[in-house]
This record gives sequence, C-alpha cells and structure tokens, in this order.
Amino acid sequence: MLSELLAPYYPAVEDRAPLPALYLPGAFAAVGLGYYLHHRGATSRTARRDAGVRALVVGCLLARLTLQRPRYAVGAGASPTADYTSVGHTITQLVAFLDFTTAPGGPPRFVGRRRLGGAGDREGAAEGGRGDAREGGGEGGRRGAGDRAAPAASLVWALRLLASPRGVGWDWEVKGVPAHAHAGLSRRRFAARRAAEALLRLALNALAVCCIGLCDAAAGAPLPAPLLDAARTWCGIAWSFHLIGATHAAAAAASVLLGASEPWEWPPVFGPLGEAWCVRRAWSTTYHQLLRRTFQEPGIRLARGLGLRKGTLGSRYVQLYVAFLLSLAVHWWQAFAVARRGGDELAFFATQPLVITVEDGARWAWGRAVPPGRRGPRLRRLERAAGYAWTVAAFTLTARPLMRAWVRLGVVGNAGPEERLALRCGRAAAEALRRRGGRSEAR
Repeated sequence: MLSELLAPYYPAVEDRAPLPALYLPGAFAAVGLGYYLHHRGATSRTARRDAGVRALVVGCLLARLTLQRPRYAVGAGASPTADYTSVGHTITQLVAFLDFTTAPGGPPRFVGRRRLGGAGDREGAAEGGRGDAREGGGEGGRRGAGDRAAPAASLVWALRLLASPRGVGWDWEVKGVPAHAHAGLSRRRFAARRAAEALLRLALNALAVCCIGLCDAAAGAPLPAPLLDAARTWCGIAWSFHLIGATHAAAAAASVLLGASEPWEWPPVFGPLGEAWCVRRAWSTTYHQLLRRTFQEPGIRLARGLGLRKGTLGSRYVQLYVAFLLSLAVHWWQAFAVARRGGDELAFFATQPLVITVEDGARWAWGRAVPPGRRGPRLRRLERAAGYAWTVAAFTLTARPLMRAWVRLGVVGNAGPEERLALRCGRAAAEALRRRGGRSEAR
C-alpha cells in the first residue's frame, strides 16, 4: 500500500536517471564535516546550540538525498546488487550522525587497542563505562571548557568515526564483536590472509548462486517444491553471508596493506556459526554487528524516555522491536528505490522480533519447568540440538519470501561476472539433467 502511495511521485524504474557521481561521496563528506565541527566545538560555550544546528542542517541534507534516491539508478553496466545495497547508506549515516552528535557526555573517545576483557555492552558503556584496559592514545578525549582540539586531531577523529561501524578501539565498542586471533600479525601476513579469505568467500558465493540457478531451473521437476524452496532460501542466506564477508575481508586487506589502519582494527565480521543455537543469538552473536549501534541506540533512548529502567523486560523489548523496525525501514526503502515494491522485506523483518519473542517465552517456560541445576549433559545436548533445529526452521520459513524477491529482482546472482556465470551454469545444469531424465523415460 505504501509503495502504491509513493510510486506516483517518482519515475518508473526503467526511466530513472543515472546516479550523480558525487551523490554518495557528497553524503559522506557532509557527515564527515559535521563530525569534524562537532569535535572541534565540543567544549565551546555554545556547544549544545551548535550541535543542534549541525544536526538540523546535516539531517535535512541526508533526508533530502534519501528521498531523492529512488529517482536514480547506479550507472549503466553496474549490477542490481550495487543498486540495491547503495540505497540505505544515507539513512544509516543520518541515524548514526544524530546519535553521535547528540549523545550525552560529549564526543566519543578513540581509546586504542583493547588488551583485556571482552567487547562491552553499548547500553552499559553509555551508563557505566567499559573499564577495559587499553593501549594507545585517547583521541577525542574529554577536554576542558574552551580547549578546542587541533584541526588535524579533529579530522583524524572524524575519519576514524566514519570508518568504525562497530566502534573497535572506541569507548562505545558494540557487544558481539568476535575474538580476533590475527590481531598481532604483521601487515603483510594479515593482508594476505584477508585476501585469501575474500577469494574463498567469492568462490563459495558463486557456488551458492549456482545452486540457486539449479533450484530455479529445476522447478516442476519430480523434487518436492518445499525442498527446492528451502534449498534456494539457504543458498540465498549463504550468498548474503559470503558477499558481506568477502567485502569486509577485501577492505581489511587493502586498508591494512596501505597503512590506513592496523590489523587489530579488523576483527572477523561474523561470529561463530555454532553460537546460532537460537534466533536471538543468530542475530546478536553470529551475524555481523556493523549496524548494531545504529539500530539499537534509538531503542535505548526511547526506553529511557519512557522511563523504562535498564535491564527490565520492557526496555529489552522496546530495543528489540525498534531495532528491527529501523532495519525494516532501510530494507524496504532499498526495495522501493530499485523496484517500487517492498512487501517481501516487510514479511521478513517484521516477523523476526515476533519469532524472538515467542522463542524467549518458550525458553522462559522451559527454564521454569526444568531448572538448570536439574539438566544433565545429555539433556543439554538435546536442548542445543533442538535450538539449532528451531533456528533452521524459523529462518527457512521467514526468509523464503525475501530470498525469492532478491532472486527475482536480480539482487542475488548479479554482484559480478562470476555470479552471473554461476547462475547460468546452475540453470544449464538443471536443463541438462532434465533432458537426460526425459531421454531415460522415453526409453
């Protein structure tokens, strides 16, 4: 319904103009300049008023760019994947900018490499501090009134903040950042490992796309349709994982090799698959946390505004539902911008907090019925197996419409020439198997 209301205000998908070359660079430059000015003037007498003015100006600019994005398509020859994934940047940058420039306590601090302790909870960091021992300086540290930061220090601070979606090395590092076994490697060894990881993920990505092509072309075959749908869904999930992983690994290799960052600043983008024994942990521990603060902080502030204390059930679920609502809004806008529709994104992201709520209720009831002290090793293994089965079933059912839509829109199978080739190979293999089966029946 919302797509139908907005569509008349935008050109048809095939009539979109090419995306201006300065669209995304201009958005990042505006946010970077806002961060720079925020850091420079954080201790001035008019800091609060100036922060409000900057938030209004930069916010209006990013909102305008966001609303204009459906008028444009990534240039000729670019993949539908690039068109789809480039839509949400201005929204996430807008939310992050408003967060960091209006946060109580002044600008966040870059505190360097963590030596002891795990990643801190965002809400706990905001209210009580992290307490981790750190190596490195304190860029962006608290300054006395009227003590303006040097221009070079503010510029470095702003660029670091723009490039730190998970807050690695900052006093607000998000919860769920995986352990980093390769943090102490030399630059060359680290870059080589990440380049190899990127190539491996691209190969696995192509294999997943090939299987999707095979499932598409096998429709109507003797295989059960639900089985083909489930296979297509999980191949689409694998495609998403490996595309994000390959992009992150390639960026890490290039950044470290060029000296723009250090190995410790690039922990793995995903947590262990073995930790995904429930849907909540699949999202909070295994999946990437690149947008965790962006989507979580508005829920934290809303919970505080409603008077809900930290750690209460109400605060927990306000954060959960607000985070998925924001994620839904971003993905829906991406789908509308490139296809003038977004119902499949709604079906997936709106169901995730509901699934987690049901899951939490079942776990609470099980805990009441069988207290942890009464569970032996065998029962714990059965619990874990049941958790994995539940997680697989939940994502198989809820992600199916989204993956179908992504394949139909060309988002999956068009990230590069290797994906297009893999998709054709999968469909050709299915056709060959079908012809061979037809000949066998004729005999």
